[in-house]
Amino acid sequence: MTLTSFLIGYIDKIAGYFGLTLSLSLILIVIAILFIYRTARTLMGEKFSGVKIFLIPLVYSVFVLFTFLPSDIYQKTSSLITAIVGIVIGLSLSRKVEVYEKKSNLYYKKSLTVTFLWTLFFSVKIVTYLYYPQYYFQSTFSALLTLVTGMLIGEAIKIYREGHRYKSNVRVSSG
Repeated sequence: MTLTSFLIGYIDKIAGYFGLTLSLSLILIVIAILFIYRTARTLMGEKFSGVKIFLIPLVYSVFVLFTFLPSDIYQKTSSLITAIVGIVIGLSLSRKVEVYEKKSNLYYKKSLTVTFLWTLFFSVKIVTYLYYPQYYFQSTFSALLTLVTGMLIGEAIKIYREGHRYKSNVRVSSG
């Protein structure tokens, strides 16, 4: 018996106790790993780079766009409005954004709440899409995911501004 087959058998056994299927259990494990990874990256901070700051929200936006591909013009319009509202909220609520210098490199920390909410709503959206596609609450999670994606974009704009403000203050004080 290999380690992989042992782990899958063990996960399947545990899943059976909770009435879950093996595939749903594996998805939940991947979601848990995603939560842990995103939380750790948010708490430790990341190196300041304009590309990196906007890359993650851009990738997340593509994920959200894929959830709206089969939708009608009303859903697409309302999701665009929801994203814009999210951007405004992200700009105004991202007070927890921190830009700092470590070993002569610029780093930033962002809001754990926004990161947590996006990961949560994305995970719920994936699970509902795969296992409960017929239910109406999918549109609710799509709207929440769109709102939080807008918040991520607003937060990225705020981080970018704060980083450049920090750089200009360092130049003025050292010059």
